Amino acid sequence: MTLSTSKLSIRHILIGLICAMALTAGGLTLQEIWSSYKRYGVSQQVVGLAGLNRNLFDALGAFRLERASMQSAVILPSDKNQSSIATYLQRRKQVDEAMAQANSVLTASNRPALAPFQRDLAAIYDENRKLRESVEGDLKLPVEGRDKQMPERILAIGEKLLVSLDKTSLAVDSEIRALNPALTELVVARALSWATRTYAGTSGIMVSTITAQQRPFDAKETRILLSNDASALASWQALRDMADTAQTDPVIKAAIATGQATYFSGPVKEMREKIVAQATSGSKPSMSVDQWRSEIVPALETIAAVANTALDRAIAGANATANQAFAELLTYGAVLLVSLLIAAAGYVVVRSRVTTPLAQMTTAMTQLAQGDLDAALPRIRHQDEIGAMASALSVFQDNLVKMRELEQSERTASAARLARAQSMEAVVSDVGEVVAAAASGDFSARLEIEHADEQMQKLVAGINEINAVVDSATSEFAAALQAVAGGDLTARIETAYRGKFAELKGAINETVDRLSSTVRTIQTTSADVGLAAREITMGADDLSKRTEEQASSLEETAATTEELAASVKASAQASRQAA
Repeated sequence: MTLSTSKLSIRHILIGLICAMALTAGGLTLQEIWSSYKRYGVSQQVVGLAGLNRNLFDALGAFRLERASMQSAVILPSDKNQSSIATYLQRRKQVDEAMAQANSVLTASNRPALAPFQRDLAAIYDENRKLRESVEGDLKLPVEGRDKQMPERILAIGEKLLVSLDKTSLAVDSEIRALNPALTELVVARALSWATRTYAGTSGIMVSTITAQQRPFDAKETRILLSNDASALASWQALRDMADTAQTDPVIKAAIATGQATYFSGPVKEMREKIVAQATSGSKPSMSVDQWRSEIVPALETIAAVANTALDRAIAGANATANQAFAELLTYGAVLLVSLLIAAAGYVVVRSRVTTPLAQMTTAMTQLAQGDLDAALPRIRHQDEIGAMASALSVFQDNLVKMRELEQSERTASAARLARAQSMEAVVSDVGEVVAAAASGDFSARLEIEHADEQMQKLVAGINEINAVVDSATSEFAAALQAVAGGDLTARIETAYRGKFAELKGAINETVDRLSSTVRTIQTTSADVGLAAREITMGADDLSKRTEEQASSLEETAATTEELAASVKASAQASRQAA
């Protein structure tokens, strides 16, 4: 099922686009946040495991010294083992603290791969506690009454604990490498340096034992010593080879150089080679155990310092990765928040600057289309496309109002024209009747019109004036002629006329004057009767001709009036058709 965008409003489309962009940006940001969160979680695990390795390393280093001092304490008589006992007690406390922390971290890490090592380490450490109790019991006895196998037990149980610690540490290294391969070099450096420390430390304990007992090595001890020395040298050389690259941390290189200069060369190496040569050739060592330990322990610590430095750098790297991941987490969280704020601001802006004005203009245009020219237009003062549209809509509304006013004016004018045409038609009809009456000799008819324009009023007034003049003239002329016919030769036409009527007036008055003169002449002289009669006859003929001429003139006037009426009627018809 598809949805046509043509059916969607601009508001819905814009909001949909904003939501789509916000969801896209939010989705990508959430993905990065999740990735950063995972990296941060992994980094925290690496930090925890690196800290665990630190605890194991501290326990391992402290226990080596604890085991050596414990062995020396049970070998030496009570008047010579007090420093060994003090060292033993000090190192034992350090081991207990480191083991407690390591066990706590192992339990909290909840990593199945480390669980077997934790159980094995706990069992062996419990065995070492029991050994401590036995040693403390022996130390209360004179050297002759002590368990002769105790040094061997200390060495054997201690070796088991050291191996368990080393295995656990290697397992932790594997977990760290799996979580953060970038720390592999540091992890390997720690492992190699600690392997070197283990082999060298075992050899050192063996030398401590014979110096405390002031005896040479037997054949078995010699083989073990030489094997440990060879393993220590091999591990150290592997460490040096691995670090001999441009990418190796300079701090690691410096720690390796210190170990090389302190243990594998210089006075400590010469001293150790001398003691080993004496002990392996059947001679007693030429120094006491305290002298040996005061020289060898600091040298061994320089080897352990490489592992310690590698652990520090690994922890620092893990912390840096964790901090970077946390910073990325905060950054992407801020980006997500900003994206949401931008989306919200975009929605507000689009709604206030686009969709709401468009909706208002759509409503206004719909009202205008339905004929409501009083529709309220949105007041948009933005200098943008929407503002231009609103201004154009305002102009459009003004034009519609003007068009309506023009239409109203046109309708009014059309109605006026129609009324005038109808009035003209009535006038034409009345004019026809008046003209027809005039043609039949009745000049008493008058036109009456109301609500006519000025021109029509002038026309009607003119026609009425013509009829009035003709009616007055013919009546007066008829009265004068009737008076003459009745023998009253004193009748005169006094009204002032113009044109043909003036001529006719003059002719009648002249005729009357002549008749009067003729009568007077007849009265005064009978001789002139005949002449007068002829003159009267001639005057009558002349009068008859003039009357005919006047009638002809009247007919011409009537014809002119009919033509005028026809013209008016045609004008009225044309006006009606135009309306």
